[in-house]
Amino acid sequence: GNPTATGNIQKIEGIAGTFTEGMSFNYPYQQAPDNSVDIIDQLAAGNQLIMGSDPAKDKWVRGRGTSYGAYYKGGKASTHNNIYLTFSLGSLNNGIHPSTASELTRRILAFQGFNVEPEPIVDLVDSVYTGTVEGSVELSWTAVSDDSLTEAASKYWLKYTKYDASASDLGKMSAEEDFIDTGLLIIKLGRLQP
Repeated sequence: GNPTATGNIQKIEGIAGTFTEGMSFNYPYQQAPDNSVDIIDQLAAGNQLIMGSDPAKDKWVRGRGTSYGAYYKGGKASTHNNIYLTFSLGSLNNGIHPSTASELTRRILAFQGFNVEPEPIVDLVDSVYTGTVEGSVELSWTAVSDDSLTEAASKYWLKYTKYDASASDLGKMSAEEDFIDTGLLIIKLGRLQP
């Protein structure tokens, strides 16, 4: 890669058809983390580019991140898939979900075979319930993925807290004991679409 003065990356983007699809990050161009950020090749058949930057530099044959399965190094490889990134994960400028470093990290761990928490619900909407039960609301959200983008979360546990404007934290949920368990377990079948 180039020295910081020349610069390497302004924007890093996920590549279509991979677990990074739809992700886009600004990167600290010509700042310390941008020093000597290399490009990387797929190296072998079956490997896959997962992150790219400038198509003119990468030529989408090379990129800023690649993945390969355990088969690549034969008996020396671990049982997990492997990821190589040429940039500093901690230097990504977070955007709107899914373009956050924590979501990229979650997806990398899931790709490597780890059991990870489902992606966060980012579009929870409540509406005034028009039924006959006083104090009720209807909630809706887009179904989220679990360990991979194609594996939907199978259930949701509904908890809440009461808003208290006089409390120093305004009733925010900051610890498990702040939650009020509704006893409701919502089990969904199939994947809901937005």
